[in-house]
Amino acid sequence: MEEVQLGDVVTVSNVKMGFHKKAKVISYEWDCLLEQYNEVELGDFVADLTSSVTSGEKSFLTAVSASTEVKQVFNLVNGVATITSQGLYICIDTNSIDTATKIYHFGSSGLRFSSNGINGTYKTILDTNGKRV
Repeated sequence: MEEVQLGDVVTVSNVKMGFHKKAKVISYEWDCLLEQYNEVELGDFVADLTSSVTSGEKSFLTAVSASTEVKQVFNLVNGVATITSQGLYICIDTNSIDTATKIYHFGSSGLRFSSNGINGTYKTILDTNGKRV
């Protein structure tokens, strides 16, 4: 074999099959004691780069999706939404069910709204069958 460097274009030939293909040297392993190649890898770096970019875009979209879920969990932990044995409470005007005056409650009575705080009077918006009230 001749000496090759990264980026060199070589022709791979199989005379019996009449096959000739050009390819770039994308990596190699050189044994400096024996002064010979142990391995030469031929391929198309651009295709690898393209798939790497595509993979990066998928990773980015996954991160954005996870970010949305993290924000939802943060809101639960931060008090905007609170889950109790009575159901899910969502505060509209503060971050705490103790100080909020406008609260949505989803529980065994359906979806309800109070404009007078957690202990106020609730108006049912959707009943347990999903019908608007």
